[in-house]
Amino acid sequence: MRATSFLSFILLAGAITLRLPAAEINGSLTIGQNLNVNLTSLGTEDWALWGYGSSGTSTSLAPNVSLAGGSGISSLTYLNPHSQPLRGLGQFGVNFGFSWTNGNTVASASGAWGGLQANDGVGPGLGVGEGFSFTVPADTFERVLNVYVDEHLGVGTLTATLSDGSASAYINSSIPIGANSPGDYTIDYSAASAGQTLTISWVETSYSSTYDNPAIYAVTLSEVPEPGTMTLMVLAGMTMGGFVLLRRKAARQPA
Repeated sequence: MRATSFLSFILLAGAITLRLPAAEINGSLTIGQNLNVNLTSLGTEDWALWGYGSSGTSTSLAPNVSLAGGSGISSLTYLNPHSQPLRGLGQFGVNFGFSWTNGNTVASASGAWGGLQANDGVGPGLGVGEGFSFTVPADTFERVLNVYVDEHLGVGTLTATLSDGSASAYINSSIPIGANSPGDYTIDYSAASAGQTLTISWVETSYSSTYDNPAIYAVTLSEVPEPGTMTLMVLAGMTMGGFVLLRRKAARQPA
């Protein structure tokens, strides 16, 4: 009876351990255009698109369209040290085409344009320090965030940080310098405790020519499905079974 109780305890402990991933922020970057971004499939928890409304001229920091019933992605904060205006990029149709079937203000679309840009003036370097930031929820369960951005004639830096500081920040400036150079950042993250946030900033950090500026298009957020209870128990049982076999093997060895 004691052995059975002990085994049950080990299985439960193993299941709990498997359900609580360590705090982490891991990122990767896909460089280049993507005209077939399906916001519905990528943003199962929430998604947001800017620069889409008013025939692509909208400069709203709140998303023009997002997941119906979603609330995980905040409005943008415009980081604007040089007091430059904003410009909606949806009117031009560059870099990304977005599709969805579960929007709030617009129920569905295919190949839609968007994007919000810091519309810098003639002076070179006016885009340095400008950019956008937003927050998404974070807790002990793993989530995946995709951020669609570009940088025009400069270097853009994406930074991801957890509110509880439980994992090292992710910082990446790898989009090549060029004209409206696009990139899709994929960030896997989780925090050490519930009730936290992940803050993303996309900021121009240096420039190469006049009219340099950063832009952000859309964001998708999804929670990685956790293994079912039975799967967790099986994994824990396999671990315990291996431990028992090792103990038996050790017991057969001569002293």
